[in-house]
Amino acid sequence: MLPDYRKDNPYQELLAIQMERNGDQVVFPSGYKRVFPLFRAIRSQGGEQLHLHWPDPYFKGQYAVVKFLYGIKFLIDILLIRISGVKVEWTVHNIVSHNSRFPEIEKFVYHLLSKIVSKIMVHDTSVKNQVKLEYRVKGTKIEIIEHPSYEILYPKPWPGRDAARLELGIDSDKIVFLHLGMISPYKGTLELIEFWREKYHSSSEVYLLLAGKAINEDFRSQVVQAISDSANIKWDQGFVSHEMIPNYFQAADAVVVPYKKITTSGSRILARDFGKISIESLDGIHEFIENIGSQQKG
Repeated sequence: MLPDYRKDNPYQELLAIQMERNGDQVVFPSGYKRVFPLFRAIRSQGGEQLHLHWPDPYFKGQYAVVKFLYGIKFLIDILLIRISGVKVEWTVHNIVSHNSRFPEIEKFVYHLLSKIVSKIMVHDTSVKNQVKLEYRVKGTKIEIIEHPSYEILYPKPWPGRDAARLELGIDSDKIVFLHLGMISPYKGTLELIEFWREKYHSSSEVYLLLAGKAINEDFRSQVVQAISDSANIKWDQGFVSHEMIPNYFQAADAVVVPYKKITTSGSRILARDFGKISIESLDGIHEFIENIGSQQKG
């Protein structure tokens, strides 16, 4: 299974556990081999199938020409694997990479990639429809598979709401909205903060909890500045450990995921597994607060 992103994202670990329970042996090749890294990894490790996830590490470039040439090299890499008799199954997580500078080049390469791979896998019908449209690929080549549950990694018992809030330093009477994961522009973090400051800056009833590592130092500085004088916004910076994930979700009343572009969101799946509502639009925050108010009056 490549690339190995288990350090920052538990998704592949969950998938590997699920596959091994079904009798498959899963290997994550270590190191990065130059020229044709995927083909060389298969040759060194053996195996009957490559399960490809995010192509980003093999398809890079700050300039359009470089990006295109890396894309061709990447396609040759995959083609060599197929010629050697090894199946390639590709799980599509994003139509193009987050913060992509050259989306049309990526779509062109992924269109050709869809012709080479043995099978394309997605996690829901809407993503399947996007893949068919954007990559111009037949629906018969796309299989919908269930997203593995995070409950495997976070077994009960979970901490109670008050205990989780005490651990995180949050008052028990607040309405808490959680925005968790890699803090990045495509997730709409700055727009969320701007909306929050406009609507709830002086509110003592609601609380916005950000948790996660910023994608880079420049964006970290922007977020820090944006929340600098907000008493009801807290940002726990840095990677959120597995042990602390249940605390964050148990402390929250709802999870805010106002992403600008996304196909499969780990935060949404986590929210589902912890029994929390996912709010995908900023206006949904106000609706949620009103619904709580109505329930309390009722």
